[in-house]
Amino acid sequence: MTQPTVIFFGPDVPRAREDAPSPKVYLRTLLFSTSKRGRVIESMHVAWWRNETHQNFNIWVYGEREKLVRGSGLFAGETGVAANHHFLTPTDSTFQFTEGQYRLDVFARLPGNNQPLRLCSRRHWILRARWQPR
Repeated sequence: MTQPTVIFFGPDVPRAREDAPSPKVYLRTLLFSTSKRGRVIESMHVAWWRNETHQNFNIWVYGEREKLVRGSGLFAGETGVAANHHFLTPTDSTFQFTEGQYRLDVFARLPGNNQPLRLCSRRHWILRARWQPR
C-alpha cells in the first residue's frame, strides 16, 4: 500500500435524514502486489488508537464517488488499483473523535491467513477541535 494521499476522519453522511452521522475514516491509496500473480484482499479495516482507547472501523466500502461497493474482496495486481476507501464503525459503537493524539493502522486480511496484515501505520494525528454528532 502506498502512503495515502488523502486521509479524512469525521462524520459520515447518514442514509436517512433522521439518522445521526456516524464516525468515518476515509483515505485514498494505491494497493499493489510485488508478486507477478497479484494478491487478493479479502477484507480491510482501520484501527484508531488514542491513549488506552482503541476502535476498529470494520465496515469497508471502496470505489469512486458514484460507484461505491461494500468491500468483499479486491484483486491487487502488479500495477495496483487506486481507490477511495471508507471505513465506518459498527452500528452499536459509541465511538466519537475527541481532541488528542492518535495512531491510525490500516489492516488487510488475505485469504488463508488467520491474522490481518498491517499495511500502513500513521502516528501522532492531532485533533484540535471536536466533532459532535447532532
